[in-house]
Amino acid sequence: GISPINPSTSPMDFSTSTTTMADDDDAIHSNLADWITQNGGTIHSNLALHTPHVISTSVGGDGKEISNDGCKKDDISTTTQQCDDHPNRFSHRGIFAKHGPIKKGETLIRLPCQLALDGSQLPESYAISGSPNDTELTTSNNSTTRQRNASPWLRCLATLISAWCQQQLPHHSNDEDVNVVDGMVSKLSQSKPFNYYKPYLVSLPKEYDSLLNWSTVEIQSFLAGTALSVAALQDACTTTTVDSNAYAESKHERALHERFLKSVVPYLTVLKSNEPFLDVISCAHGNPKRQKMERASRADKKDVEQSNEMEHLYNLFREGCMCISTRAFHMQSPTAATATRSDTNAHDYQGPFLLPYIDLLNHSPRGSPKHVTTLRRDSDGSFFMVAERDIARDEEICHSYDSGAASDHSASVQSQMVKEESSSLNSAQLLQTFGFVDVDEAGSKLLDYYQKKDEKEHAPNLGNITPAVLTRKEISRACKQLASSSYPDTLRRSMDQSGMIDDGWECWQMPTWEESSYREALLKILSEELIIPLGGSLSDELITICCLHFLPDDAINELLDESTMKDKSDGESQPQSLLLGNEVLEDYFLGKLVLQAIINALKEKLNTYKVSSSDLREGSKQCKLTHQFLEFLGGFYRSESQNSESSFCWGESEMADVSVLSKMMSSHEGGHTDSLQKFRHGMVISLEERACLLELKKNISEILLQLD
Repeated sequence: GISPINPSTSPMDFSTSTTTMADDDDAIHSNLADWITQNGGTIHSNLALHTPHVISTSVGGDGKEISNDGCKKDDISTTTQQCDDHPNRFSHRGIFAKHGPIKKGETLIRLPCQLALDGSQLPESYAISGSPNDTELTTSNNSTTRQRNASPWLRCLATLISAWCQQQLPHHSNDEDVNVVDGMVSKLSQSKPFNYYKPYLVSLPKEYDSLLNWSTVEIQSFLAGTALSVAALQDACTTTTVDSNAYAESKHERALHERFLKSVVPYLTVLKSNEPFLDVISCAHGNPKRQKMERASRADKKDVEQSNEMEHLYNLFREGCMCISTRAFHMQSPTAATATRSDTNAHDYQGPFLLPYIDLLNHSPRGSPKHVTTLRRDSDGSFFMVAERDIARDEEICHSYDSGAASDHSASVQSQMVKEESSSLNSAQLLQTFGFVDVDEAGSKLLDYYQKKDEKEHAPNLGNITPAVLTRKEISRACKQLASSSYPDTLRRSMDQSGMIDDGWECWQMPTWEESSYREALLKILSEELIIPLGGSLSDELITICCLHFLPDDAINELLDESTMKDKSDGESQPQSLLLGNEVLEDYFLGKLVLQAIINALKEKLNTYKVSSSDLREGSKQCKLTHQFLEFLGGFYRSESQNSESSFCWGESEMADVSVLSKMMSSHEGGHTDSLQKFRHGMVISLEERACLLELKKNISEILLQLD
């Protein structure tokens, strides 16, 4: 159902940990700041971590609070309330100038490079034995060795899993146990003490705003029609009824599990063979004296996947994916000549980096009033942030997550620094990567766009918005439907009656589609997905897909003879890429068919964004919270349509949707906040994609008028 996702047990909910997210913020902040300063870092004395007070909730209770700026909050996934001593100051977890103002130019944070949790110390490649599909935690002396590259992401993930497992290890009652544990992690930790990252791990949230934690119903309802929903869900759902606590067996989840088996497990297996890496996982899961993971036979891989250790490891992997995706940074490394780390591996490593304390800062877009600092990297490899303007007491410290990396060659800066660039991610990428959408900025631009889109002189200014996607399958279906309809005959009669055919204009019978024909072969060469950006231009691929359905056989054969056949060494021929441009639209009959097919495909695509409240109610009969949220949401839509009926739709009228989104941006509704946040995120992406489709539809309609 539409509700906060609360897994029964989080891999990071360590029973042996003495500090949890529910503990006092000051203690968490103090331990983390002390750890950083004791290791050569700097934390401004006026900074403090603030987390909301934690009060108990039921499944159907209030969700996490949402600030009306629409930005991501480093939330602890619990109900929030205002601080008793300062009732209006704080509403979400973050870093604030709580103890006093900060002057422009003062250092806020400096984090030494050795405190970053990353994968720079782990091997960049590894050799595996057996077939590429071998997922066992064993090796065979008789199998072929294969070399694989370990991505920076995989190496960072392995380091994070090791740190988590160290924290999960029970307290030991004798020196022998301590020596065993220390021996297991000594090589991986590279001279760092056991449980080195504990002050940082304690500061992490228990749950993450991630698409992996969206339920099936939430994806189907709030991201309906979007490319993101297509990627997250199966191609076809056999039922609309989804248990309120069930996760989707989605493409994303299946791909994640496959990646775990094919990439992560083999890498950790190699680490185990070189150092007692996985023994830490075994000890964390069970007996600390057990130093070998149970081996399963090659004949029964299912036992491996279902073993307790494998399940525990997969949970850590899944949690690590969300942690790295939502919290890690990528930055260019300083030059090798000035870097303090001796290993060359670290010189080329550009992330991901998990940066203690820095990742507690919340996001605010560059140029917004809340943006006060920028993440930079100094020549010694350290990460630092400087106040870029005066910061008032109690003001939050925010920076932009959406950044790249570029060198700063300013003459006023002696050391070479690497800093953030301007925004580069669209709303869908932000949601997929960081788990949030900048509703405030994107929503205001969408409101302005849709209010003025019919003005002739209006030029869309939506910035870097989410493009729409039309699949080759969707376009092909629209073409086949048009070809088999009465439209071609009606068009021929119109041309005949107007005298166009007498004047030499051509028309022809629609070709018969054969799956084994060169038409099908040429079609498969083209992209499966066509990006439709804002701007409304017709791509050559889009035109070509349509032409392959409408051109007569002799025309196809002529094109093949001229440019698309390539002789092979064995004498056979093979179709090559064939692209047709806007010039084919000058042919009236073909141009009308192509443009009308695209119009039809766009109409069908726009229909996929529509969600009916009655259908959602029917599919969630047992979920009381879903019905409560729909009743709350219906109030907005009924006020827009002046309709008192209980059922309503979103994704159908852009003006209604953008108006409701605008009202929700300033809503302080205390209940349904988790669902409300997800609805707003999805609606921004939906409206952005529909803007791209509508612009293309508008431009095609103008071309059709000119053609007539």
